[in-house]
Amino acid sequence: MSGFPLPRPAAAKLMAIAQASADADALSRVALAAVQAKEGERRRLTDALGSVPPHRRGGVEGSILVIDSELETLRRMHAERSGREAAAKRIFGNIKAYLDAVPENFVVQTEDRPPAKPKDGETQADALARVRAEISDLQYQLHSVAAAPLPPVELKKQARSYVRTLAQRGKPTIKSWAGQCEFEIRSRPDAMTAGMNAADVAAFMAWLDPDTLIERFEALIDAMPAPASEPLSADEVAERKRELPARILKLERDEERIIEALLNAGQDVARRSDADPRAILGVKVVRRVEKAA
Repeated sequence: MSGFPLPRPAAAKLMAIAQASADADALSRVALAAVQAKEGERRRLTDALGSVPPHRRGGVEGSILVIDSELETLRRMHAERSGREAAAKRIFGNIKAYLDAVPENFVVQTEDRPPAKPKDGETQADALARVRAEISDLQYQLHSVAAAPLPPVELKKQARSYVRTLAQRGKPTIKSWAGQCEFEIRSRPDAMTAGMNAADVAAFMAWLDPDTLIERFEALIDAMPAPASEPLSADEVAERKRELPARILKLERDEERIIEALLNAGQDVARRSDADPRAILGVKVVRRVEKAA
C-alpha cells in the first residue's frame, strides 16, 4: 500500500472492505465444505446401494433424491458466495492498485459531498437501480466515443493531409554531375528494387496533380454510406473523453452514498467490482502543496 496516510473515514472503510473480503472468503469455504460433505454422503449411499436388500432399496434411493435436492441448494449457495468472494477481492485489489499508483507529489483527501437523495416516490433501492442504469449508459457512451467514425469534414481534411504527404514523397529527384544528369521517381529513397512500384506511382501522381487526387478522395467520401453511429471530430472525441469520466465519477459517488444508506439500514447490497476506488472511499486525489520554508 502507498506510504501516504489516508483520511480517517477512508482508512476505516478500506479496513471494512478488507474484512468483508476475508468474511466472503470464509463463507465461500464453509459452503464448499458443505457441498463436499454432502457429495461424500451421496457417494457412500450410492456405493452401498448394491448391497442393500431389495425391500430397503426404495428407502435408500429416496434418501439419495433428498441429498440431490440438498446438493442443488448447497451448490447454488456456494456459487453465490464464491461470486461475492471474487467481487470483494476485486474491489479490494482495485483500491489497492489505485492507491499504489498515486504519485508521491499527490495527496488523498476526503471528498465532501451531501448524501444522495432519492427522487420523489423512489426508495433507496429504486434510486440505486436508477443511478446504476445511468452509469451504465454513460460507460456505453464513453466506449462508443472511442469507436466513433469521423465526420466527412474531418475525413476530407485528413485526405488532403494524406495527399500532401504523398506528393512530398513522390517529388522526383534530379541529380547532375560531370555533364550528366539523372532523374528518379521513387517514393522510398532506400528502395533497392529497380523501376517503380505501386507506391511510387501513387506518390508521383499525388505530386503531379494533387488537386485532382484530392477531388477524387472527396468524391469517395461523399459517396460513403451513412455511419451507424454518430460521427465525432477529434476535438469532440477529446471533449467527451474529458466530460464523460467526470460525470460517471459523480454518479458513482452518489451510488456509494446510497449503498452506505442501504447498508446502515441493514439491507444486503453488493458494490460493483468495477466501481471507481475514489467513489468507494469518498476521496479525491490532489497535487501536494509544498509548505514554504
